Amino acid sequence: MIETTAALASTVADNLFQVLLGRGKEERERRQSSAGQLVAALSPIVQELRMFEDRRRPKWWKKNLRRLYALLDNLEPELPTQWRHLKRSIRDSVGSAVGGGVVFVDLVPVPDDADLTQPSRWTMHAADYLNDCQRVIRRWGHLRSARGARHVTIPDFNAWVDVFNLQD
Repeated sequence: MIETTAALASTVADNLFQVLLGRGKEERERRQSSAGQLVAALSPIVQELRMFEDRRRPKWWKKNLRRLYALLDNLEPELPTQWRHLKRSIRDSVGSAVGGGVVFVDLVPVPDDADLTQPSRWTMHAADYLNDCQRVIRRWGHLRSARGARHVTIPDFNAWVDVFNLQD
């Protein structure tokens, strides 16, 4: 009877371990997928900011920001809770670079000929901030530990600006 109980306990423990291992793998795969989608959506925005002096395309910004905002809304349950500011921080960073209200494309109509003139140094600040976000998101996506992933932080754009003393 003792052997039977020990064998049963061992089987239950082994099954529980396999279930937990499977959940961890699924969570890691979801995190990697979410990170990949976010980095892919941010990449063209960072590239456009780097070339912004030469190109001011309101239609392009409207399309790509709508896509990014929708993705952030869809992925919100997957993202760390301390990233709740991310959509607002992206609005703040891109808005400081692009202006013209285009960052509110998901909330209000924006004309296709919106004036996108802002100081050029803020364009580089926005590109640098979003590039840093991509780096952190990639790291988050590759972490094996769910506990470690929950503690990854992305600074708020305004705090990031303050840390680097980039204010006017």
